[in-house]
Amino acid sequence: MRHLFFSLALLLSLNALAAKPRDVIELPPEKPTKPQPAPAPIPVPAPIAQPQAPDIVLSPANEEIARITDIDLGASDLALGIPPASGRPANPAQETVHVVKPGDTLSEIAANYRVSSQALMAANQMKSSVVVIGQKLRIPGRTPAAPATSPRAKPSSTVSPEAAPAANGKITVVPRSKWALLPIKGNIDAMGRVNKITVHHTSEGAALKTMSDLEFIRAVEQYHRDNKKWACIAYHYVIGRDGTVYEGRPARFQGAHAHSHNPNNLGIAMMGDFEKVLPNPKQLQSLDRLLGALRAKYNLPPRMVYGHRHLCQTECPGTALKAWLDRYRLRSK
Repeated sequence: MRHLFFSLALLLSLNALAAKPRDVIELPPEKPTKPQPAPAPIPVPAPIAQPQAPDIVLSPANEEIARITDIDLGASDLALGIPPASGRPANPAQETVHVVKPGDTLSEIAANYRVSSQALMAANQMKSSVVVIGQKLRIPGRTPAAPATSPRAKPSSTVSPEAAPAANGKITVVPRSKWALLPIKGNIDAMGRVNKITVHHTSEGAALKTMSDLEFIRAVEQYHRDNKKWACIAYHYVIGRDGTVYEGRPARFQGAHAHSHNPNNLGIAMMGDFEKVLPNPKQLQSLDRLLGALRAKYNLPPRMVYGHRHLCQTECPGTALKAWLDRYRLRSK
């Protein structure tokens, strides 16, 4: 009986457990989160518009700077008569230009314009007082005065026709006073008795193509004076391409044409390059006549006529002209 009761109680307990619902684990509700603001969009830069090229308008200050720059950069051009690169004219009061004429000197030009020689040199960036025919000089802030009358005759820019070789076998020489623009400096020695003659060529073919004979001989003299620092042109005579014979350095002075052989030595220069070709017939005729006249004057035999190459290590007077001189030196008289 007790066992039955126990069984019944157990059965009832099991039924009660079966009827009771299972426990459900409930999670605590999630805490509400604050809404995050949407990220701001990254600004995309607007495309940079390419500006059109408007007319540049300079402020007064910038305009002044531009004007000064033109003058500074163009100073050497202004001295040559070339306008500033900007196209704007420089100050008219500073732009009077003098073109050097035959016989002009820096001091005479300065006096005519009532400026000092130093101011004229500074305005044209000159390192020496030497001026050249055709050179254009900027006159600093002055107007020209009436041209001064020079007491001496000025050399002509051309040589008279009668200076050409005469047809009768004699030679006519254009004196230095007719073409030279520069005085002879003092660093010069006496010649002494002439006992030989040396012939040269000037070469410088490119320069000769752009110059007349007269311009060329003046350029040679200026180069010898200014660059070589010699007293004047090195040669005693120069024979132009038309056969004209010019007196260079006076024969009473030693030349500067043959190193270590200048005493007692007359120098003759032929305009041109005679490495491969002979001088033209007019030049050769003048050379032949000049050599004959000088040898007669100084009582020299043909063998005392040299080419520069005979005396010094040089290509002068060119292979073709040296060969002509070799034959000349073999003459009996």
